[in-house]
Amino acid sequence: MRAGGQARGGRPGHGAAALVPPLVLGLFIAATLILPLGMLVLSSLAPAGSPSLATYRTLLGGRAYRQAIVNSLGVAAASALAATILGVGVALGVHAVRGRRWHETVAALAGVAANAGGPPLAFAFVVLLGTQGMLPLFLRRVLGVDVLPDLTSYPGLVLVYLYFLVPVVLLVLLPALGSIRRELYEAALLLGARPWQFWRYVGLPLLVPPLLAGYVLAFAVALGSYSTPWALVGGGGRLNLLPMQIGFFVGEAGYRLDMADAMAVVLVLGATLCTLAHRFFSGRASRWLQ
Repeated sequence: MRAGGQARGGRPGHGAAALVPPLVLGLFIAATLILPLGMLVLSSLAPAGSPSLATYRTLLGGRAYRQAIVNSLGVAAASALAATILGVGVALGVHAVRGRRWHETVAALAGVAANAGGPPLAFAFVVLLGTQGMLPLFLRRVLGVDVLPDLTSYPGLVLVYLYFLVPVVLLVLLPALGSIRRELYEAALLLGARPWQFWRYVGLPLLVPPLLAGYVLAFAVALGSYSTPWALVGGGGRLNLLPMQIGFFVGEAGYRLDMADAMAVVLVLGATLCTLAHRFFSGRASRWLQ
């Protein structure tokens, strides 16, 4: 009876202890995500203490602000597309070399490169590809050509973004390529298919959801990048991007917290849509590749 009573008496304590981890996680999410987002929305909707859409009317009515949104979406779309195309080629090359350690090493290096950015990355590109960088000087003095874009322009910014966006796509595609079983490839060859036919009719359709997931993830990363373009232009404002405009409104262009918060809300909405799309495509990819 005593043992049974202890067992029955121990259940409530065990159940209460099991609630501690999700409670701590919920408090952490509320403190780091929900509460800051609520403060952003409140500040943008009630800058003077009373509800108003004046901040968003100013944001959508200003030509420079609309242009910043369009530029941010365009740069993110172009850089994500280029990163996806290059990422497919790199992923296929890495996957062609067999070996678990090789794949783990490449994945580790890609993880490091995917988190690179800011002043160190900008400085490295300026030294290598800047106006007086090593490669442009070599091309001008030796070959007499000047084909590289200015790093402070939008094509140059896309070129810099590829450094950390291609590893992002690579990290998404490598597990998907590893999930395509070797038996499918060998069966297609036995049935008379050529390698390109296997990838055209079998491999590529299986990789479409991971490709879309990698594109959406790269798009979200490029859309919210701030430190890299700021380091390239030095805060001069040549690149009219939404994250740059947020930085101007809390520093160089005066202190207008309501405008900065409204722009941040627009970025959060874009990141939320990208997250939902990434989860959708990732779910389809994992289901199709099982």
